[in-house]
Amino acid sequence: MGLLYKQLLKQIARCKIFVVLLLLLTMLTSLSFFFVIFSIDGNMDILNTLPDLTENQQLYRNALKTNTTLAYAFFVSLAGLTAFVFVMFFYRFYRSNRKQIGCIKSLGFKDSALRTCFIAFVTVLSIAGAVLGLIGGYFLSSVLINANTRTYSVTGLIKGVSLSNLIAGLAGSTVTFCITAFLCYSFVRGKEPGVLIAGNQNYTRFSFVLRAANKISGIIPVKNKFPLRIALRKPHAVLMIFAAAMSFCVCMILGRSLNISSQSVFDSQTLGHNYAYDTTYSEYQINPALQNAVMYLDSPVMLNIGSYDIEQIIIGLYNLNRVYELQNINGDMLPLPEKGTVYINPGLSEIYGVNVR
Repeated sequence: MGLLYKQLLKQIARCKIFVVLLLLLTMLTSLSFFFVIFSIDGNMDILNTLPDLTENQQLYRNALKTNTTLAYAFFVSLAGLTAFVFVMFFYRFYRSNRKQIGCIKSLGFKDSALRTCFIAFVTVLSIAGAVLGLIGGYFLSSVLINANTRTYSVTGLIKGVSLSNLIAGLAGSTVTFCITAFLCYSFVRGKEPGVLIAGNQNYTRFSFVLRAANKISGIIPVKNKFPLRIALRKPHAVLMIFAAAMSFCVCMILGRSLNISSQSVFDSQTLGHNYAYDTTYSEYQINPALQNAVMYLDSPVMLNIGSYDIEQIIIGLYNLNRVYELQNINGDMLPLPEKGTVYINPGLSEIYGVNVR
């Protein structure tokens, strides 16, 4: 069995570029998950132990829940993309090394032994990539923690990961890739050693592919017929290239969309807020000694709109200056509300149809 592993690993080692690419993809899959999770779990545990949360802490808690969902969405997407690359690797490997595999099977080795060897290779590769992603995610999570500190004005944030997320990040990707390796062995499973050594093809299927390639290429102008016909002789390769390009484009568009939407949300929340700190008091203050500030009172209220009960914060302002600016949807400056007048945020108007005049 040791000689079998040595021979197969020698053949795998010849595909150095593919092996390095697979290691990088497994690492990035794990990194994208732990990069976010390390900034969530420890702080979520702290927030869950607090009896009362401030407004910023409540907003931060909601953001952590959203980031958890986003982390798992990216993790599943990248794991699927990496599994697809594993399929491409094994498809190419089995086609290029079918004679060697046929010779090994002719020596009496069963499919189960060969399949176990490939699964062991994927297991080692996946665990190595997952551990590297775990380490990288720990250090890179400082970026998110610093960003959350500035955005939500919370302090004392820590790095941490729960046992369930640790298992999901390490074992989830490893199990997925091992299942992929198990299924990919179907490319050579059950084939006779002589067929593999001789490299015989399924001519019935091959002739059908040629006829389909000829028919499709006949639609194309003459000068482009030959290269298209050659490309269509390998429909699996064409489909894999198409799926790989589509997956890459989806990931790039998704990442760019999230970047743009996050910046838009951040700008909408900070528009007109030209201050760095929000100082609050538990009791009403008379003539507080504050410069370059806007004084206000706030109180929780409940809006009853049809079947909805919406919790909101109503704010009463005494004056306005450059520290805090009220703007409408067009960016025009709004005056200080008169007595009996209330400004509502665009969310209430768009989502619930509130239109107070």
